[in-house]
Formats: sequence, structure tokens, C-alpha cells
Amino acid sequence: MTEFCETAERNRSALHDLPVALSTTLRATLEPEAEVDARFCEGITAPQLRERRAYLLIAADGGVPGAAAEWFDLGPSDRASDDDPADPEVKAWGEHALALLQRDAARGDLGALAALETVYQYGGIATANAAQALTYQLAVQDLMVSDAQKFAPAELDLQRDAAARIASLLSADQRVAAEAAAAELVARAH
Repeated sequence: MTEFCETAERNRSALHDLPVALSTTLRATLEPEAEVDARFCEGITAPQLRERRAYLLIAADGGVPGAAAEWFDLGPSDRASDDDPADPEVKAWGEHALALLQRDAARGDLGALAALETVYQYGGIATANAAQALTYQLAVQDLMVSDAQKFAPAELDLQRDAAARIASLLSADQRVAAEAAAAELVARAH
């Protein structure tokens, strides 16, 4: 969260430094988000962020819906060495985060499913695996479609585009297996 709040301010500053010729649509999309992020972080101190991380861990360990994904989003801590996979604390955090996300994804938690899609697409706390990424992406997409009134059509289109992009990296057999695994996740969620 500290990093998020520092990043939010850097992003807002960077937007003001962008060339005026930058796409109006892109600027119109990014500027409000940067302002919301900056307002979200106003007045938050490092001790408050550490406290939030501790409370989210308690909630995540207790199975509170959405808590594992939020705890994962915060990262292991506020230390500069958080990006060092050799650090035993970072490794332990990653293993714990992955277990919590997998548990919650099996329960149909949209945030956990989306987090796992990202983890398996890009690596990090688990090895990148496009077939796994597609499984979780398709589950996210299917759950969103099943509750479409909660989501804007553009959000659903983005999910379909993401699934198509990941699927293009896989063989037909891998796509079929990912679709079956996603269907199992969605069935357990209902």
C-alpha cells in the first residue's frame, strides 16, 4: 500500500509531464484514475499501512471473501528488498499468498481468480504458465458473464479479449483443458 500510494503520486506527476499531443482518450482515462488514487492515499501513514496489512492477513487467513486478493495486492511488506525472491520472508509470503488465493479461487472469489490469472500469466509467486492463466481468466470471464448486470459491457469485452490473447499462445488441447478446468471452478463457485 505504501508503494501504491507512492506510485499513485508519481503517476499523477507523470501525467502532468506527458506531451500535450498524447491521445485525449488515454489522458481522459488516466487522469481521473490518478486523482482517485491520490485522494485514496491522502494522509495515510506507513504505520497505518502496516496495520492494514496485518488486519488483511487475519481476514485472509480467516477466509473473509476478497481479503486474500487484497492482502496479495499489498505485497509482502514495505521493505525495499520485497522484490528479492531469494529473501526467505518474501518467499514465505509468496507461498502463503498463493495458497490463500488458490483456496479462495476454488470458492469462486473473483478477486482471487483475477490475481491468479495475473500470477500465472506473468510469473512472480508462481512460475508463469499460460494454460493456468487461461483457466483462471476463463473462470473470471464466466463468473462475470453469469452476473453481467454488475459489470459494464466494456469490462466483459476486456475479459473476452484477455482470454483470446492468452488462448492464442496455447495449443488446441491446452485450450480445451483450460476450458474444462475453468468450468469446474465456476461450477464449484455456484
